[in-house]
Amino acid sequence: MKNTQTFINKQAKLINSFLYEYLDRNFKSKDFLKASRYTIGPEGHRYRSILSLEIYKLLGGETKNFIKALVGIEYIHHSTLIFDDLPCMDDSRMRKGKRTTHLAFSESTAILAAIYLLEKGLLLICESASEHLKGRSLDEFLEFVSASLFELLSGQEVDLKDNKSPKELVTLMQNKNRMFYLAFIIPSYFMRKKYFKEFDYLGKQVSIAYQYLDDLRDLQPSSITGKPKRQDRDKNTSLYKYGEKVTRKKLENMKKNIFNKLRTVKVKSKVFNLIEFIFNNPS
Repeated sequence: MKNTQTFINKQAKLINSFLYEYLDRNFKSKDFLKASRYTIGPEGHRYRSILSLEIYKLLGGETKNFIKALVGIEYIHHSTLIFDDLPCMDDSRMRKGKRTTHLAFSESTAILAAIYLLEKGLLLICESASEHLKGRSLDEFLEFVSASLFELLSGQEVDLKDNKSPKELVTLMQNKNRMFYLAFIIPSYFMRKKYFKEFDYLGKQVSIAYQYLDDLRDLQPSSITGKPKRQDRDKNTSLYKYGEKVTRKKLENMKKNIFNKLRTVKVKSKVFNLIEFIFNNPS
């Protein structure tokens, strides 16, 4: 685990340099760009982009050819965090140990920053796709990404519902972490859908498993998010729908399935160890 943490720290530092590089300097005097820089910050673990890069490399790609895609993944992920924290959503006061963007700036500036990061992230992923794909393959990929982002929005909508059916809850858990799914599937698309079915399955399973982890964190207060203990008890999460014992059992079974599937892809140790580390150290 220590070696994995060292590796993550090294890769996060690399990715951070690119995150700032791709922000549009034409808007450097605008508050929404300042808010965007504040949001992506240096505090994040960069789990999604690091994992996606390692999968891309596993499939035969080179780091330099995936930079735009991994920056796009991080931009879109952070745009969703801004929206998720707004008063009309979760009304969060802290994120990654600092004030949420709408409190550090304003709600209006935060929304503009979220839109900017979403659009910029999508543009970078599309540019990277055009460098890897062409013709029908490119069109199919762009439709796929758009559909995935729509699913992310639907997940947020279901999250706001007081009562959720078991099916709605599973769909919500998968869609709320849609960027984990895209982190798995984008490299496969770029490398001519190599192991596509396996990574499609893994992306969905990791998305749900990560939400189980996040739900279970409500059992204790967090100095990182500022959330008090059991703040989500009225949100009908997996923890409060199934109880702690059943939720932990579901998580353990899902982790076993994920690692079993990873072995069929003949995954190298870095990807395997990354996923294991993420499950033990959620951001």
